[in-house]
Amino acid sequence: MLKNFSVSNHTSEELIFVGNQFNSVTQGPVRAGLEVRLTKVGLWTESLTQAINQTQASDFTPLLALADNRRDNAYRALKFCVLSAMYRESEAMRLAAETIESILKRHNTKLYELGYVAQTTEMDSITLDLDKVTDEIATIGMTEIYEEMKEAMTNFSSLYDARQQAQAKNKMPLVSESKKELSRQMIQLLRQVSIFYDDDPEAMKPLIDVYNEIITEVTAKARARQTRNKNNAPDNGNGNVLIFNDTPVT
Repeated sequence: MLKNFSVSNHTSEELIFVGNQFNSVTQGPVRAGLEVRLTKVGLWTESLTQAINQTQASDFTPLLALADNRRDNAYRALKFCVLSAMYRESEAMRLAAETIESILKRHNTKLYELGYVAQTTEMDSITLDLDKVTDEIATIGMTEIYEEMKEAMTNFSSLYDARQQAQAKNKMPLVSESKKELSRQMIQLLRQVSIFYDDDPEAMKPLIDVYNEIITEVTAKARARQTRNKNNAPDNGNGNVLIFNDTPVT
């Protein structure tokens, strides 16, 4: 039986690895029945590879990385300012901080681990909520920090939009679009393989075994990466990771 492979848990580079591996190991008579699916996987693997290479070579890449780091740090400053205010002697400050923290808890508080688009969406949603509690923000002395975060968000979004326009003008493939389509084609391929296995388990078992080895390898890499990210989370000094919720990052 084919192992479960959750495409959403993997980076673009991991999906490229899997796509290339699937194409490489599928040989012999069984390949003829899967040729349409494998061709599409191959095309979108190449498209995603090209998109990543062109994006990395873009003049916008270092600027976006710097702007993203700036908004990451601004969000961290805001989050830890709230945490600090929750332990102040002033009851007004504690209550204000608790109100703000309740908003942060409704969102992904490790949003700096998300991709560019997902992080932008999450931060936009947070600011919509925080704009409703500006008095509380002022009470804990966080107005300047909050404005810095919004400025960093605006700066990043402007750069990102400029890059998207440049890519569209140059007809460059977009990473997000290529990754989404490659994921869809992989799901289609694995469904087809599973159908073939149901029809003829004996003939398909060798290929299923090899596919499962590939899936096991890349899944282990993804889990190791997620563990490293978790271990690199800020600590409160008592050995406990500082989080506001336990929403997993995918």
